[in-house]
Amino acid sequence: MRDVKGAIAKTLSTPIHSPPLDELAHPGDRVCIVFTDITRDSPDQVLIPPILQQLEKAGVRDQDITLLCGIGMHRPSTVAEKVTKLGQAVVDRYRVIDAASLYPNKNQLKTRRIIRCYSI
Repeated sequence: MRDVKGAIAKTLSTPIHSPPLDELAHPGDRVCIVFTDITRDSPDQVLIPPILQQLEKAGVRDQDITLLCGIGMHRPSTVAEKVTKLGQAVVDRYRVIDAASLYPNKNQLKTRRIIRCYSI
């Protein structure tokens, strides 16, 4: 594929059977984006920033966005691994934590309910 960024932008702006993310999200929404840990070769550093741009366009504040590393049964991820997966700018700007099912004294995401689930 020649234009990966363009393909991602098109996918986000014209999802199948759903309004675009920037129409679904609103100021005041709390958003959690789950990304893979370092053991998975997913291009999160390419996929996550355009999603964050759509949320910013929709008026979602940085402090209302959490990036959750889905570590599954793996050890907690390091800061360096999070930077590798997401890029330094994303790690510096947003709350980035591990899913802590095996590590209860790590930061955990707490929510009363899930409002929407959006998948690309």
